[in-house]
Amino acid sequence: MTAKRPKVFISSTVYDFRDLRSSLKYSLEELGYEVLLSENNDFPVQVDVNSYESCLRAIDDCDYFILLIGSRVGGWYDATNRISITQTEYRRAYDRLVRGQIKLVTFVREDVWTVKEDRNALERLLKGEALKDAELEEPQISQIVKHSSKFTNDAEFTFQFLKEVARIEEMRIATAGEGKYPAGNWIRPFSSYRDIVDSLRIEFRMGTDLRRIALLANLKNEIETNLCILTNQNTENNSLCPKYTWAGQAKSEFGGSLHGNSEIRGKYLRWFGLFALIGCGLGRKLSTSALDEAVISGELLDFDRVSDSYVVGPMQQALIDLKRNIERLRHNDELLDTARRINLMQQFSHCDGEETVVVNNVDIIPLISIHDSQSNVVTLSKAVHLAACGDSDALKDIKLYGNSPIDEENEQMSRERPSLKQVREWLNQNE
Repeated sequence: MTAKRPKVFISSTVYDFRDLRSSLKYSLEELGYEVLLSENNDFPVQVDVNSYESCLRAIDDCDYFILLIGSRVGGWYDATNRISITQTEYRRAYDRLVRGQIKLVTFVREDVWTVKEDRNALERLLKGEALKDAELEEPQISQIVKHSSKFTNDAEFTFQFLKEVARIEEMRIATAGEGKYPAGNWIRPFSSYRDIVDSLRIEFRMGTDLRRIALLANLKNEIETNLCILTNQNTENNSLCPKYTWAGQAKSEFGGSLHGNSEIRGKYLRWFGLFALIGCGLGRKLSTSALDEAVISGELLDFDRVSDSYVVGPMQQALIDLKRNIERLRHNDELLDTARRINLMQQFSHCDGEETVVVNNVDIIPLISIHDSQSNVVTLSKAVHLAACGDSDALKDIKLYGNSPIDEENEQMSRERPSLKQVREWLNQNE
């Protein structure tokens, strides 16, 4: 089941983390997450159950669980057995973690972490020296080590909780080769809000913000929908075939100038006529709303350190090229109206076999142009989709047809068209 937004449950004592909890909620919600704080009015309270039980049930509906351990215990869930509500929330989340149902991230105040480490060292020292010399008994050492301070109001509980979260006993068993290593036992000390945010960017994969994620998700969906229009399914082998391939063989035998002729085998012309009838007129059916948004958003620009500015990189260029080729396809479709398409289909429907037929290039150039622009749209769509999925190599060496079906015209336009480098040098000269 998919949710509209990923849900995050923040667990801690409210008293010593109030400001930090609010800041985290604001930051994560800006990035598109739904954040649950028990003290907020938008927390999903169930009026028919206890408030603690509402918190525990809310965890079951979350995708992420953030645990903040500080200097205070907070409310007791089971006072007799010294189990806090924060500890109970953690245990609920950990049960879901081991079942692969939630991601858990734990932070502890650096001051508390330092005190814990210092007291561990003190305990080792006292047990190694004072106990050996009979200067102190075991209960006295425990009392010294676990005394409360300004950093923690219940040192014994806090340190035991940290041991539980670090899964110390499970780690000891695992390192002895007697069990599996526990999951989710990494604890991150923090001294500032920034420390938490930096860690969450890695854990939540927030190297990119939700807007960029949404742009890519919408773009991929739009490309997939467009390719459904531009392809056919081969029912025999369940494979897909772009519709422009119906004109591919005739295209390969097309040649000469605009006012010349081409000799094309009859069987290829028959498919050419079929392409004219049902393979054309598809440009207006293609959607470009996500593509337009991706192009103008600036989210997919590259940063150039040399010029200290954002520039058009491979992905942005591919998007621009895709938009231009869809526009070209629509324009070519308009030039070949329905009447002419039907006429071409009727003209070639009787053709078949290996015998060549002489056709006027001027009659079939519009159809060849549609073939070329469709091919370019499919090629670019596949490359952009792969790149949006993380395959940046897909944007390398993309082979496209030129603007004209006539090779000589393309070569002439290529010779006359300046490079981007030449244009930039010319612009700098005229500043």
